[in-house]
Amino acid sequence: MDARPPASSTDAPPARPSTAAGARAPVGTALKRLLRLARQSVAAEGIGLFSTDAAGAWQPVLTHPTDATRPPAQALADAERTRGAPQLAAWHDTVAGEARSGFAFPLPVAAVQTPVVLACWGSPSSVPADDAALWEDWAASLARALPTAPTQPPHIAEGLAQLTISVMQQMASGAPLATVLTELIERFEALVPGLYGSVLLLKPDGKTMRHVAAPRLADSFCAAIDGSLIGEGQGSCGTAAHRGTPVIVEDIRTSPLWTDYRDIARRHDLAACWSYPIKRTTGEVLGTLAMYYRQPRRPSTDELRLASTVAHLAGLAIERVQLEHALAAHNDRLELVLDAAALGIWDWKVGHDVTYNDRFMGMLGHAPGEVPYSLDAWLDLVHPNDRATVEAALQPYLEGENASGYAVTFRARHRDGHYVWLHDEGRVVDTDDEGHPLRALGIRQDVTAERQSATLMQRLGHIMDRSAEEIYLIDVETLQFAFVNTGACQNLGYTADELTAMTPGDIKPLGEPELRDLSAPLHQGQDVVMLNTRHQRKDGTAYPVEIHLYLIEGGGPALYAAFVTDLTEQRQHEQTLIDARHRAEQARYNAELARAREEELHQLKTSFLANMSHEIRTPLTAVIGFADVLTEATEGHAQECAEMIRRSSERLRETLTSVLDLAQLESESFTLRPSRLDVTSTVEETARMFAPLAERKGLLLDTEGLSEPLYAHLDGAALGRILTNLVSNAVKFTDEGQITLRVAATETHVQLDVQDTGVGISADFLPQLFDDFKQESRGFTRAYEGNGLGLAITQKLVSLMDGTITADSAKGVGSTFSVRLPLRPASAMTDSPTALPSLLLVEDSLEAQQLIDIILADAFTVDITDNVEDALAMAEAMTYDVCLIDVHLRGDRGGTDLVHVLNEDPAYAKVPKIAWTAFALPGDEERLLAEGFTHYLSKPTRRADLLELLDEAMDTDA
Repeated sequence: MDARPPASSTDAPPARPSTAAGARAPVGTALKRLLRLARQSVAAEGIGLFSTDAAGAWQPVLTHPTDATRPPAQALADAERTRGAPQLAAWHDTVAGEARSGFAFPLPVAAVQTPVVLACWGSPSSVPADDAALWEDWAASLARALPTAPTQPPHIAEGLAQLTISVMQQMASGAPLATVLTELIERFEALVPGLYGSVLLLKPDGKTMRHVAAPRLADSFCAAIDGSLIGEGQGSCGTAAHRGTPVIVEDIRTSPLWTDYRDIARRHDLAACWSYPIKRTTGEVLGTLAMYYRQPRRPSTDELRLASTVAHLAGLAIERVQLEHALAAHNDRLELVLDAAALGIWDWKVGHDVTYNDRFMGMLGHAPGEVPYSLDAWLDLVHPNDRATVEAALQPYLEGENASGYAVTFRARHRDGHYVWLHDEGRVVDTDDEGHPLRALGIRQDVTAERQSATLMQRLGHIMDRSAEEIYLIDVETLQFAFVNTGACQNLGYTADELTAMTPGDIKPLGEPELRDLSAPLHQGQDVVMLNTRHQRKDGTAYPVEIHLYLIEGGGPALYAAFVTDLTEQRQHEQTLIDARHRAEQARYNAELARAREEELHQLKTSFLANMSHEIRTPLTAVIGFADVLTEATEGHAQECAEMIRRSSERLRETLTSVLDLAQLESESFTLRPSRLDVTSTVEETARMFAPLAERKGLLLDTEGLSEPLYAHLDGAALGRILTNLVSNAVKFTDEGQITLRVAATETHVQLDVQDTGVGISADFLPQLFDDFKQESRGFTRAYEGNGLGLAITQKLVSLMDGTITADSAKGVGSTFSVRLPLRPASAMTDSPTALPSLLLVEDSLEAQQLIDIILADAFTVDITDNVEDALAMAEAMTYDVCLIDVHLRGDRGGTDLVHVLNEDPAYAKVPKIAWTAFALPGDEERLLAEGFTHYLSKPTRRADLLELLDEAMDTDA
């Protein structure tokens, strides 16, 4: 253990002389003598008086002999802590290999605020250890010998005076609060070596604090502390602000108050913190003064007194700024009131000058100071016709009379030449000994708007009187008419004098009790009361009216205002509208009846065709069947006859099928089932089907534009029927040359052309080409067989798929039929009540494909593929309502790869994507959902589970 006092912190200046009394003045001879005698009486090797300097380090005041080894600082600190109940503090140590021991004892010095400790030391055998009374006697003698002195050393007293003067000057000059407090802390730090000071201000919420001045503390430390709550355990400052009393933390490392902030302090090398509350003069806490040190230490009494003074000065500065802010806010509010009221202020020294604020002359467009501050300059602005009135109001004051008040309204000239109405009011605020007025104060208000309003009311009264609508003002108390306009007199046939002697009961709309009841809501805050009634004219006739009743209060007797509209013309117009509506309803009923009859006829026709189809198909089945039997069982002419019967029967069956299809299309019972299909494949299949027939007729059947697959979302059966009808007609009506099937596509549509070199169609017949049962060649001389239904059915199928069909033909040249269909379903198809939601199934198991197709046949339009590439092409061709995807697929890419691509497409952002997989171990569902699937269903799957999940997915998507 080192017997020397500990060194001060590295950033502190060299220690100044001790603040003990013996260090502030030459040490007296008597004190030296007493110290020698004390050493001799205890036979100690060394003896001395010790005290702390401004940095808290123990320094010798007087020792004997001067070069003797000193006791350790800890022994002196232990002795000083027993000042309240003085007792010996023993110590033992080894210095340079030699054992040393000693005792220390605090001096009972009341006049000296810093601790003073008497200590002696030597070998263990030379220092008495059991004579406490002897130590007390010597300590008392030495204490009496210490000269009395000021409680603060000269350099601190002088620095404190300079600090106070500087702060007061800053406050007087109106310097910002941060500047004042920063100057205060910097001067405080100069007086106390090793000090890092700061001021924290309590925020308006009264719960949190922020730094307002901390010149030597790191910005990072201040940022970490700012906003911290006050309260017990919130560091030194938070606790001091909460308690309202000083909080001294000698060692931050061990203090429970710094538990939450200990790491912050350690990172910034802060070891001690003393905090003093800054208070308002009325006692409320405004903030705290903080004193930080880089070594653990406790404050001296001088330091606490200095801190109290600095905290008091900080409180004055803070309170001064807050009062200035409050005064500024008060002035702002006063200005707002004056602005809101549009008031100017004047101050007249009676018989002399007049002064006024900026707003006073601003009403007349003059800048501040532009008009001299004099009564004559004021009067020069008054309208010539009003000047006599103003001077008459001023005359009593000019003659020395103390009038009760001054009030006058007049016109004054604006800077731009026009006149405004002003109203001045004032009163005398100072008189001489005889009561003559010396000074008057007053206000000015621009009343131009009020004057204009009064003029407007006069004009409004004129307008009301000229209005054709009846207008009445009714006295609330007597219910007599206070005013009636000309319109009321004209409608009722009474004069104005006659009506003003009457009440509403006299013109029969309602009696007094009914009017009182009716107007009651107006007295309860309702804006208007409306009613429909009848007025009775003077000649006894009556007419319908609508009344809007209002309540007018303020500025005179309460009145009811009644605005009455004659409804005679309106009622006649309403009756005209009613008659017209009846006629329209009758016409609509007749139209609906006609539609109902038409629908009934249509249904009868459809039913008839269906029944006839059944009745004809039944025997026709037997005819065709037996014709086939005869063909196989006979030879020669009999066989030819049987073959003729079979061909005729087939022709009859085709006719019957066309008639039935037409009936279904016209009855809207035909249901499309669109799905993703390859149009080029359908065209190729049609060409292959008709190739033998074309070859037998010596015709060339060619295709164009079929090099690549072309996918569209269409009904495959309907498209096949369209192509079959068109190609069949082309083959039928072409005797030589060729037939061409052409496929082309745009971004949105596919176009199918069937071109032939046949007989062609005349221009006269083209408009009837798609009508039911219409053929250009008809009657007994027609050249071609047919029932005239093929093109009609084709046109209806194309229309159902939101497409168009056109024909271009010339007699003897040939015909071209062009069908244009959308690649994706149009809104009319998806909105159709018969349209089913679409589902994309991506599954490489044929059995699973068949299963889903069977399960969902009645609920979804199902498109199926077994690989990612086709699935992406299908998803690009149309947007499906739901996707059911197997995770493990054929090829290099699986279901998760497909989901990743789909999730990047905005069109599929909200489309449910269900993982249907045999991966069913724990964690598989979570993994697949994380990959981007929206739902999960493990295999094997029950039909009910699949349908339930699809319902859930579709509902979630909706």
